[in-house]
Amino acid sequence: MKVHQTKIICRVCGYDDNPSNADRCQRCHSTLNRSFPESAKNSQTKNSSAFPWSVIPLIALLLGTGGMYWFYRSHTTATLKDKPSAVVTPTQQPLEKQPPAIASNTADIQTYASMQDVPNVPTGVFNYGGATCFAAMTAHGMHSSIAKVRPNFHLRYTEPPVNVPPGCSTGIGMLLDGELSFAQNGRSVSDAEYRKAKERNFTLQQVPVAIDGIVFFTHRNVPLPGLSVKQLQDIFLGKVTNWKQLGGPNRAIAPISQDPKVHASLKLLLSDRVNNLGRNVKIVRDYTTAMRRVAATPGAISYSSASIAVGQRSIHLLGVARGSSKDYVSPVAGNLVNVAALRDGSYPITRRLFIVIRRDRTPDEQAGVAYTNLLLSHEGQQIVEKAGFAAIH
Repeated sequence: MKVHQTKIICRVCGYDDNPSNADRCQRCHSTLNRSFPESAKNSQTKNSSAFPWSVIPLIALLLGTGGMYWFYRSHTTATLKDKPSAVVTPTQQPLEKQPPAIASNTADIQTYASMQDVPNVPTGVFNYGGATCFAAMTAHGMHSSIAKVRPNFHLRYTEPPVNVPPGCSTGIGMLLDGELSFAQNGRSVSDAEYRKAKERNFTLQQVPVAIDGIVFFTHRNVPLPGLSVKQLQDIFLGKVTNWKQLGGPNRAIAPISQDPKVHASLKLLLSDRVNNLGRNVKIVRDYTTAMRRVAATPGAISYSSASIAVGQRSIHLLGVARGSSKDYVSPVAGNLVNVAALRDGSYPITRRLFIVIRRDRTPDEQAGVAYTNLLLSHEGQQIVEKAGFAAIH
């Protein structure tokens, strides 16, 4: 049997017959690398001849699939970088299909030295309405002063529908329905009213412009100096029915009120009990009607804004004390409203008066902002106090 001797291949000249123990090539005398014998070459040649060609289709399939995945990922990533996507939940429309939110620019409410300085007053005819106590401002020259400096800003008082009494709730309802450009209000806007506006894709903004006092008055044959808040509550809840129980004449008490569902004044006295009026309480349309009814009815009592009642000679104004005390604070100072007592809070029953703006990006919004700024100007606030309210600036 012939023994195969391992030969070393020279990597320089390629000579392949060098003995396995040779250090240099027998042809070119270069140093030999014994780690690369001829048998290794033969082994590689032999193994390569047995390459498994059947796996080539599988390799090609894998390479093709990988290439397609890399292309998809690269294309998708580039697309996402160039174009943001909208996230859609089961209960939400795509963002681009949702109605735009109404932005409320409260920075446009400012105070100015005079009405002439108020900017962005629109031209046209604009409807207003709501709380009837604002009539005192009109009577003392508020709107005539506005007309002098802004003759093209026409203000039109709008009556509510037939058989619907005027008042705060009526005015807000008309504002929500688009019948008013802005509303005059004697109470805060309710949560339900804010929600209703939002459902119609606009918002409401209330801005305080004055402080009002609610005064109580009787027929002139009830000459009491005053009543406490507790006594007034008992009268309108029907717990006290004769003036004799309160130190007055032996005469039945005849309480007269406006509808508490429309007007906010009585709620300041009764709070959540405003819907539990006594059976002897008579409901009338407005302050003027109440005043006339009291003047014509012995033993009658009612209430109104101080700006309307002060100075009326046909009725008797009462002082009001907190709680059950007899520390009466008069709503009048001389022949005028006791504005100082309204401002410092010593008079027990006061409220803020508001202009309610319809934030809907229309000329109505611009009219509401302008009217508010005109009332808040130094000139406007002087008229506010002249009309029997406390200014807030």
